[in-house]
Amino acid sequence: MQSVIKAVQGYFNVLCIASHDIPDVSRKNAAAFIILCLKPDKDVLDYIRNIQFVFPSLPILVMSPSPHPSEITTVIQLGVKGYFNLPFEEDALLLWLKDHTERTAKKGIRHWLKKMFFPTPTLPQRVELTRNIAIPMMDMVTHAITAMAATDTPPDASNTINVSFFGSLDIDINRQPLPVRGSINGLLLAYILFQYPRPVHRQRLIEKFWSHSTSDAARNCLNATIHALRKAFNECVGVTPILIFKNEHYAIHHDWTVQSDVQNFKFLRDKALDIERTQGLKVALPNYLHIKEVYKDDFLINYPNHEWVLGMRDNFREKYIQMLIHLGAFYQKERQYVDAIEQYKSILAIDDAIEMAHRGLMESYYALKMKDEGIKQYGRSVQSVRRLNMTLSKETTVVYNQLCEL
Repeated sequence: MQSVIKAVQGYFNVLCIASHDIPDVSRKNAAAFIILCLKPDKDVLDYIRNIQFVFPSLPILVMSPSPHPSEITTVIQLGVKGYFNLPFEEDALLLWLKDHTERTAKKGIRHWLKKMFFPTPTLPQRVELTRNIAIPMMDMVTHAITAMAATDTPPDASNTINVSFFGSLDIDINRQPLPVRGSINGLLLAYILFQYPRPVHRQRLIEKFWSHSTSDAARNCLNATIHALRKAFNECVGVTPILIFKNEHYAIHHDWTVQSDVQNFKFLRDKALDIERTQGLKVALPNYLHIKEVYKDDFLINYPNHEWVLGMRDNFREKYIQMLIHLGAFYQKERQYVDAIEQYKSILAIDDAIEMAHRGLMESYYALKMKDEGIKQYGRSVQSVRRLNMTLSKETTVVYNQLCEL
């Protein structure tokens, strides 16, 4: 939803957001919304009345740039559920959607759908729908797609910022290393690049990196950090706008494109899961194996203790380990035990306390008649769980007994 909202901010037309596009809201709390992004010179009142006429049951959230106070008052009196000034703070929007959804959860999504689609509109309603909503909405979609595909000035193909998040942070601009000095400078830039193409509100950066400082001290620290980063950009590519500030948000200038290993990880994983669902794991295998080339190490290992880094690191690590377990089980099933051993060893190189990987290795060694290796692996598994004051499962003990009988 965020990318669509961002794309239509410059056009301020009608936008309908379906329930499945609302982030951080569970299905049982799902609800349907209409979000109206209106031009200041538009006849706001008539436009809202038209939409309420055709969709009388749907809650409406209005967004408008620099509205007059009287406009806000009048719109609220019409019965809309909320009003946001553009540009808005993303967290505020998500909180509003979640709160409103929880208040309407008892009605349920079926109740909303029934009111939306089951009644048959009268002829005047159908005419009103086509003239006042359908046609403007088609125009909005066209503009939004255009905005997603291009900006006012098409970016130069050579203006690329390449970022490696897996392992130590590595940034280069047009193949020139970016000289970022200071851990907080690198960490803040990594956060902004990670959020690309979404802009980041200044207050969010302060809360993320200087939450324990006073307001003035935090703002001074942020300004000093941004100054240092801009100086680093200038040293690398000369004086050119890259890290910009607009409407209280920091962002990468639209003339530049950010490419990262995290983007590749997400793309390959989504593609692999989609292919596996439709064609099976064997067909999706090349995409899964390509992910192993992308995931060189844990997320930002040179920033070990920051809360944001720890959360992202755990998230990517969990997904990666789940994939390796999945591949290991697949190779075992296909009796490709050497490949299975490779997957399980990769898991234990990240976290040697995962018993399933130890057991997978022992099972693979058993299938290859490698008794000594299997028994050694059992010993390693005992040591790993002992450090956690745990005991091995019966399944692992059974595999160990089978190895002893070889």
